[in-house]
Amino acid sequence: MPMSTTQARAKRSVRHQTRAFFARNIHAMRKMAKLSQEKVAMMSGLHRTYVGSVERCERNISLDNTERLAKVFGLTVADMVSEHFEPHAVDVTQP
Repeated sequence: MPMSTTQARAKRSVRHQTRAFFARNIHAMRKMAKLSQEKVAMMSGLHRTYVGSVERCERNISLDNTERLAKVFGLTVADMVSEHFEPHAVDVTQP
């Protein structure tokens, strides 16, 4: 039996939920640490426009890059994809 449009939308919504949590949490941590997207990009070895697109939830980010971004803030991937993550101040050593 084919899926209804509403069911398909709900399925897509759940599928992108973890990525949305990551995007929200990365953005919040970057703002709290008072870092620019360019600085986070430099610290993670990624491009500035890539970091911006991750924050806007436009990228289906790889696990490797997820880990690179989480490490900037001394956090784990599990921390960053949690719906219940609370952004908090961290000591980020800026190169």
